[in-house]
Amino acid sequence: MISVQIVDDHNLFADSFSGTINESKFAHVTGVYYSLKSCREGLAKQLPDVILLDIEMGDGDGIEFCAEITKTYPALKVIMVTGFREFNIAKHALHNGAHGYIL
Repeated sequence: MISVQIVDDHNLFADSFSGTINESKFAHVTGVYYSLKSCREGLAKQLPDVILLDIEMGDGDGIEFCAEITKTYPALKVIMVTGFREFNIAKHALHNGAHGYIL
């Protein structure tokens, strides 16, 4: 099973997404974080295979956070999950270490 952590400041979205992933039978959610700070703390304790990361977080920029965590944990796969449709934002995310970009 693929271990997944979700980082999104929209509780309803994060919790719903978590339920969908857990029902999939190919992945399970090992953590849901509503802030970048809590995610940093969680990663120090448990490293997942994949992080689903929102771009616009209440306590910082998800794209910059992506660069930080992929530098610290190079094996970690980060997929940005966002409503931003602009090509330049997706390009910036991929340039900063994201492995995927889901609208």
